[in-house]
Amino acid sequence: MRSRFYRARLASQACQAPPRLPLFLHATGRWANKIGGKLHSLGPWSDPDAALRKYPEQKNDVHAGRKVRADAGALTVKDMANAFLKHKSERARSGELALRKWQE
Repeated sequence: MRSRFYRARLASQACQAPPRLPLFLHATGRWANKIGGKLHSLGPWSDPDAALRKYPEQKNDVHAGRKVRADAGALTVKDMANAFLKHKSERARSGELALRKWQE
């Protein structure tokens, strides 16, 4: 847990929250918003413009109780695993990889 002096120093270095959005400066050094008793982080204190852009994108999902959607172009673990398995199966079919290794 960080000391109150550390948090006070961080707060003094941070800029103030924009009045038109319900964001606040969290002690962890991030812009945050609390909806339905859950804390939602919106980015570091040093980049308030990113928090301003991120909040409108996520607010509909958060207010509806849904999980916040990831970026459409973001790589997921599922996509990465599928690409890896496809690559290895193609190598096994072409003979570059022993079939026994593929079965492991």
